[in-house]
Amino acid sequence: MAATELHISGGNHITLPSRRKKSKADNFDRLDIIFVEAPLSKRPGKLEQLANLATVPLLITAIYIILLGQKFFQVLGLHDSHIVYDLAEEYDAEIIEVDMDLFDVIAEYRLLWMFLHHGIVVLAILALPTLADAAQWIPVSAAVSSVFVAAAVLIFGAFAIGTMPARDAQMAYDIKEYAEENRVDDALLVIGALHHSGIQKCLQDSEHIQLA
Repeated sequence: MAATELHISGGNHITLPSRRKKSKADNFDRLDIIFVEAPLSKRPGKLEQLANLATVPLLITAIYIILLGQKFFQVLGLHDSHIVYDLAEEYDAEIIEVDMDLFDVIAEYRLLWMFLHHGIVVLAILALPTLADAAQWIPVSAAVSSVFVAAAVLIFGAFAIGTMPARDAQMAYDIKEYAEENRVDDALLVIGALHHSGIQKCLQDSEHIQLA
């Protein structure tokens, strides 16, 4: 079986689809499969949702805010999902989701993320009096809100960085596994820019994938 020629489109998720599509659309004459980064393709069950809210509430809040933001930009047509839909229709290509589910990662390493989460929250609370003294003109409610927003950003940032290598490896594995089990001549992977080098490194020695 011939190796799958894989094009990688790495860029911003929030973008003008025409700009990102144009940069890759001229590089292939046909397209069989479009692999798509999908870290939040499913929703946890009710018990898992309760466990998440009890153990890592700020992380879960940040994830759902990001999901809502993506939905908003999708409605506006400013999301890379439109690239996927447009190319799938143009080339009659099948869409395959790859990635590890982030809710599964939280469930599997709950204690780790819980300790990290609450450690950052404690540091944020300890920093609150210093912030209040330094900016006495800020209302207390605004200062408290700002500290917890900053904590949520830090927690999500730590989570995103901590899971990135494993996600890169899982996406590469999903692509290789699919290429091994199915005849695919030409494929496209649509991902965020930060995943590009990691996935490329994971795939560069694969006998079933030829990077375009």
